[in-house]
Amino acid sequence: MDHFTSSEPPHADIQQAVAADLFALANQQPDSPPSIAEIMNSSVLSAGAARDLVACVGSVGALESLELEPHPAEAIQLDGLDADDAELACQLFGLIVEADLILDAETITIIQRLLVRLAAHPDKPLQRKARIEQVAAAVVWVALSASSMVGRHRRALPASYIWGEFETTPASKVGRALVVALSSSDDKPSTSAGTSEPPMLTDPALLHSRYRRSLVSRRQELEQYIRERHHDGMSSHPIQVRPGQGVRFATRPTTIRWAVRSSDENGRATVMVSTGDLRSMNLMSISVPDAHRLIAALEHALNEPLAAAS
Repeated sequence: MDHFTSSEPPHADIQQAVAADLFALANQQPDSPPSIAEIMNSSVLSAGAARDLVACVGSVGALESLELEPHPAEAIQLDGLDADDAELACQLFGLIVEADLILDAETITIIQRLLVRLAAHPDKPLQRKARIEQVAAAVVWVALSASSMVGRHRRALPASYIWGEFETTPASKVGRALVVALSSSDDKPSTSAGTSEPPMLTDPALLHSRYRRSLVSRRQELEQYIRERHHDGMSSHPIQVRPGQGVRFATRPTTIRWAVRSSDENGRATVMVSTGDLRSMNLMSISVPDAHRLIAALEHALNEPLAAAS
């Protein structure tokens, strides 16, 4: 046989072709929708949204295991820091506490953790030529921006308010440099000095619970969208193989208008078959071997007992 339009040719035996297709469909159709990990590595429309969401926390595993409880208040953890690094972290934290920013306990915890990580970094990103007030402002800006708490939307602080409280010039450039320093040399930096996008701290331990809840909400919306698209895709196939429920054939009644022998653009002999109404005609082109197969299939069907519709 010569099936020049199909990458999945039918079973060679006409009498076994239907059963073979049903068996193949039953084994190919997945029982569950694809995961976010599978979607983000695909080319479907939702792949970009999946990648953006995963990038917020660094991995699919982190996204799926996000905790919603606020980080508890805790003392700044200076153990393991050199004396100079610990002193600098304390100086910066003191400036942040003195600023009239009205930060909740969870945000204070995040700032403490961020300060300690920066102070422990071998490249000493906190030891900059900038004024210490500007570095402190940059740390606050990073901690808040990474959890979408800086901007003009509700429950957010304008960046200018932060600069004003520390009486410094805008420190976003310094802040972005701090985030780049936190990125491992093996990882793609989560921000760059030249971007206008908010910096990203991909560790949930540095993200506010309100922001983590928003990520969980986005994840749930994406999962619902994936389930709906999966259901739509499964339902669109004209043959539905449902375990325990049999097989459903979604047929579309039509009329055979005519068939003529013709040739395709490569000069290959074909048979053109016309179906449907005059104004909404469908044309199919099949190879000559397939035309003989169609005749054999029709004769076989007409000689078989009438099958019950489903």
